[in-house]
Amino acid sequence: MKSMNGYKQCVYFWIVVYEGQFNLIGHLAFEVPRPTSWL
Repeated sequence: MKSMNGYKQCVYFWIVVYEGQFNLIGHLAFEVPRPTSWL
């Protein structure tokens, strides 16, 4: 399997997808800072 870093990248990818397509739903589902503020 991939390393833990690869797993985190996958999670961040889905967070970005949720933030982009389902902003409110993604934010509620992943109670984390908005990835858009990191990019």
